[in-house]
Amino acid sequence: MPVIMSEGVEVPRLIILRGSPAVGKSTIASKVASLNSAKKKTHIAVDNFQLYDLRPMSKDREKLAIRNAALLSKNFLLEGFDVVVDYVFDEPTDQKLFMDFIFGAQLGKLDTIYVQQFYLDAPIEKIVKRNQSRSGKRGEYMNVPLLRKLYAKTSETKGSIEHEVIIDTTKYSAKQCAKVILSNREAYKNDQVLETVLLPEKDLARALEEDE
Repeated sequence: MPVIMSEGVEVPRLIILRGSPAVGKSTIASKVASLNSAKKKTHIAVDNFQLYDLRPMSKDREKLAIRNAALLSKNFLLEGFDVVVDYVFDEPTDQKLFMDFIFGAQLGKLDTIYVQQFYLDAPIEKIVKRNQSRSGKRGEYMNVPLLRKLYAKTSETKGSIEHEVIIDTTKYSAKQCAKVILSNREAYKNDQVLETVLLPEKDLARALEEDE
């Protein structure tokens, strides 16, 4: 079941993780999904949707990937799933495009969901080092000049979204980052009204556990 309760009713949660390439979004998103006590949950990586489009890289291709990821996310939310989404979202318009599809008329209207957004941050030196560890992994390694350019572009938008929580990933392990995310009590109801939500005691207890 979803992990957030509102007036005794279970409400699905949309968790968006964004930040520079190679900051650890997918790794942390996977940890969030695995540690979440919800029985119905999923992790959606927007980058995966670009693999289905065989055209050369372009803004149109990226927008289609965002739209398809949003539609799948909404389909899961309509079924009561907690959804974790990860993507760079270096441009505010991309974020708006995603949310417009979530709350638009496609597939029907959502009743109530809670939206939480986190910006995963790290110094560029750490990002470059992590990127180097991806060498040889198809589709994951990025040439360093491009990585630095995207890092700078993404950093310019850090904290630009009103309810975005910034997490310094150098201070925590991936599992600890996931615990911080899952234990966050502040969420936007339908991305509009900030509320303090009720989390299950087992999730809060798990967040306080020491890593082995």
